[in-house]
Amino acid sequence: MRKRKNTEKAKKLLSEDYESVVNSIQELIFIVDTSGRIIGFNDKFARSIFPCARNDVLGKDFNYILKNYWKKSGLQKGCQKAIEDILVKGKFHKESDFLKSSVPNFFFVKGRHGKEEGLFKVRAFPSFGNDGIIKRVVCVVNDVTKLRIADDHLRKVTEFNEKILKNIPVGIVTIDRKGIVTYINSFAKKFNKGNKLNASIVDCNFTKNNNLKDKFKKLLEDGICFNESECFHKNKSNPNENIFLDIRGIPLRNSNKNIEGALIIVENETDVIKAKRELNDLNQFLEQKVVERTKQLEEAINSKTRFLADASHELRTPLTIIRG
Repeated sequence: MRKRKNTEKAKKLLSEDYESVVNSIQELIFIVDTSGRIIGFNDKFARSIFPCARNDVLGKDFNYILKNYWKKSGLQKGCQKAIEDILVKGKFHKESDFLKSSVPNFFFVKGRHGKEEGLFKVRAFPSFGNDGIIKRVVCVVNDVTKLRIADDHLRKVTEFNEKILKNIPVGIVTIDRKGIVTYINSFAKKFNKGNKLNASIVDCNFTKNNNLKDKFKKLLEDGICFNESECFHKNKSNPNENIFLDIRGIPLRNSNKNIEGALIIVENETDVIKAKRELNDLNQFLEQKVVERTKQLEEAINSKTRFLADASHELRTPLTIIRG
């Protein structure tokens, strides 16, 4: 008798612990038998159907309860579909997001929580007996509204950043710790034959032609930045024209300050180089002109000096005679 009481006490404690664990879960959980009647649920589910009493829910058809307390809710349809996929169609697992484009995702409940709406993830999975036959179905509902909002925000930010990287007139290339290209934007592809994604950075056209292998080695091993100007690149579309690039390497470090890779910035400085060379040519031309004009002026001054000297000599003799 005492052994039996101890066993029952242990079962009771285990049941209480189990119930406590289930009630601590933040997802809505309810369990139905093979006929679709609710045989258990957690506190989160109970709050969603408040003020319905627990005894008024147990043994009731889940569709009846959900239709009455989740009125006009795509969530009710989602739970029905997930459970019926197991009980009717024999599917062992079903997980789906119910979006506005397919099933309305508005979730309405009565009671102290008022009206709630959002996006929910519905999951249902079978519970088998010792004979391998489905005895019940557990349905789990997770509110992913905030997660979806965060995902949408992240997607928009990612798309915005991608637009910037795609349209910015600067080449952006990222490489991993081994020097393998992990990203290359549209501008950088102009100076690279083929995509070269997943290829070594030293094999890319705009780096291979300028012998930057040692620079990249020091960048990835020691974190030493570099900036190489006037890197030569042959213009494939116009062989008679040369392109000059400015290539910079910056190490990328993780939170522990360990080098994870590097950022390579490629700028087309051909116009700048051409402008500098044209300016240098113009300066040289002007300097040459100044030298020539100075020489001409000096010659003119010397000629004037000689003329005045000769004229003075020629005039001095007659004047002396006149003076007697």
